[in-house]
Amino acid sequence: QSETELAEGSVVYIGGEHEDHYDPDFFIYNDVVIFRPDGSTEFYGYPTEVFPPTDFHSATLFGDEIFILGGLRYPDERDHSNTLVFRLQLSDFSIHLVESCGNAPSWLYDHTAELDSARQTIVCSGGQVTHEPTGRTVENLTTWEFDLTTNTWSSLETKSFQRWILVREDESNNELWGIEQVARASRSTREDDFAEKYRADFAARGHEV
Repeated sequence: QSETELAEGSVVYIGGEHEDHYDPDFFIYNDVVIFRPDGSTEFYGYPTEVFPPTDFHSATLFGDEIFILGGLRYPDERDHSNTLVFRLQLSDFSIHLVESCGNAPSWLYDHTAELDSARQTIVCSGGQVTHEPTGRTVENLTTWEFDLTTNTWSSLETKSFQRWILVREDESNNELWGIEQVARASRSTREDDFAEKYRADFAARGHEV
């Protein structure tokens, strides 16, 4: 969930998620919540076709608008070839998709965004993007710039790091996350149904964690 403070003291919260993706109660929100200085609260909901559920996005105040860049979202709502941009109009709290152009990052999320007032751009760095040749999520090594006057993406610089992607021969997911859950549960006195499920799966295949 993003948090943006306005000049008059209100705080605007956008989207966000409840619980992790493997939890039965997992949910991604597409609402806007405003906490006013007088203690009042306002809630705004939107049709998903206007503003899809979003998490791990950035929200940057520019004039009387908040620009919402990127986001992880539900798997079947991701377009790994692009990064979505939305504009929240503070005068009426309507949300609009921004038709962007240029050299856009491939599904940027969990990044940081800073407003460059002089250039009227938003500079994004860090986070995750889609590695286009493989379609897999990797660390974002490029600093991206979004021009607020032309709605154009461009890349400023890319760290010249060597990148390795290790993939199983059958291209299925590795077991590291499950192993971590079992190892963590073994150090706790709490019951963990997820860890027990993974422990049973490993045992059925003859593996002990």
